[in-house]
Amino acid sequence: MAIQPQWAARRIHFELNLSAVHINADHDQLNQVWTNILSNSIKFSPEDGVIQVSLEQDTRNVIVRISDKGIGISAEDQKRIFERFFKADRSHSPSFLEKSVLARLLIKLSGDPYEGLPFDDETKKQMRMIMFKNLYNSSMMNEMEHIYTNFKAAEPLKFPKELPLILFVQAENADVKGWIPLHEEQATDSVHGAVIKLDGGHYLHHTHSKEIVEGFRKYMKDFELVS
Repeated sequence: MAIQPQWAARRIHFELNLSAVHINADHDQLNQVWTNILSNSIKFSPEDGVIQVSLEQDTRNVIVRISDKGIGISAEDQKRIFERFFKADRSHSPSFLEKSVLARLLIKLSGDPYEGLPFDDETKKQMRMIMFKNLYNSSMMNEMEHIYTNFKAAEPLKFPKELPLILFVQAENADVKGWIPLHEEQATDSVHGAVIKLDGGHYLHHTHSKEIVEGFRKYMKDFELVS
């Protein structure tokens, strides 16, 4: 492996428990992920340290565990690791996402956001190139650095009561508990609030632009009648 000189120089020992598994994935991208995570583990391990790597498969998942004796995550940060967008240390920073290609891998595994758009293949290819080109630019990185604190700061805020408010939301989102009630509660902040549910993925503006336009026009027409 390319990282062998790193662990050899620090006299790092590996304890391996690797079961035979079957997975359908991108070999090169996964190799890059494991290489960068192991490099990070070697970097923060003491000399003559031990890194444990295990691989197993249950009925639904392939599970990889990598553990070392490095600095780890503080007890205080461990309480918050499941909070959305929380960043404990620099290993969770945007630069880590860039170097480990985890962001690209997650995008690839989550499906093509441009697949359902009414454009030819060449146009979609250009759109993907622009997306990946801007994935790690300074504006995006700055937003990601502060996204957790911004979300927390926005939680107690409410929409102005007289503000016309229409929310187009994904009808089903099993990943977020209380997804629809959350948006319905936001809509009640405004006396003109409305929630329109659409069947589809996260990028509704890509796949339901016509329905969104029609829904907005109807909302504005009804709003004008009430005003």
